[in-house]
Amino acid sequence: MNNDMMVCLKNIPLFENLSSEELSQIGTLFHVKEYKKGESILKPEDNDQIILVKKGRVEFYQISGDGKKFITELIGPGSLVGRLSNKYQTERFIEAVDDCIVYSIEKEKFYNLLNKFPALSLKLIDQLDSRLMLNQQKLVSLATDDVNKRLIKLIISLGKAKKSSNQMITDKFTHEHLSQLLGISRQTTTIEINNLKKKGLIKVVKKRFIFNRSKLERLISK
Repeated sequence: MNNDMMVCLKNIPLFENLSSEELSQIGTLFHVKEYKKGESILKPEDNDQIILVKKGRVEFYQISGDGKKFITELIGPGSLVGRLSNKYQTERFIEAVDDCIVYSIEKEKFYNLLNKFPALSLKLIDQLDSRLMLNQQKLVSLATDDVNKRLIKLIISLGKAKKSSNQMITDKFTHEHLSQLLGISRQTTTIEINNLKKKGLIKVVKKRFIFNRSKLERLISK
């Protein structure tokens, strides 16, 4: 196994406590794959692969009955992608948001890893629990918050947690992409973004959002 893959696996929370020898054994089971921006990584019928994201962002989305795209989750490097169970069939697609590099492993081999290294199962449960909690928070927000509040929460969540109040979302987001994350129309998203800009709460420079975290947090806490 090359050093690049070993370093990447070591930086993934799931494998961070394994020894170099164990990582070397595991690394031989993975295959490196590259995807261009907008390229499909997994389709609903792809049930035999587990993916670890090394570089870039990946989105999970579904298509509504009227053909609209709704993004259910957006993840980055170090995240696990794929269906761990075949019990339920979902119409969920997984696509590269940026040019991506991923490590792919057959599901059966991944199950064998969990059996061989039981500590990985506990790590995996913890990781999946965190993602489940985030998705539950999104559902609550969808049911109880107005569009303005949901947009502000999304902007805050996309920013990096820093001590300084002024932050920038380093990744680029179009209004269309944000609307798909929020489950609303692009026109409504544009109106809400313009309202925040007029109030001086955010700035948008080359599709990157700059905002004062403390001001936005105070606004949604009212």
